[in-house]
Amino acid sequence: MKVYARPLENGDTAICAFNLGETDETVEQAARRARDLWAKKDLNVENGRVTVALPPHTVRMLRIAR
Repeated sequence: MKVYARPLENGDTAICAFNLGETDETVEQAARRARDLWAKKDLNVENGRVTVALPPHTVRMLRIAR
């Protein structure tokens, strides 16, 4: 699993997560709001955290507001 993060001008963070392995992985991040940028969908934030599942050989790009 490789995860890259970059701060954005408005204080949000862009995260790109790559599951390069053969098994499912998850990414968990503190967030007030979260959006999957490629799916163009808001993600469910529970108790101030967002959890994203990544099947093998997939990539997810997220925008996280803290």
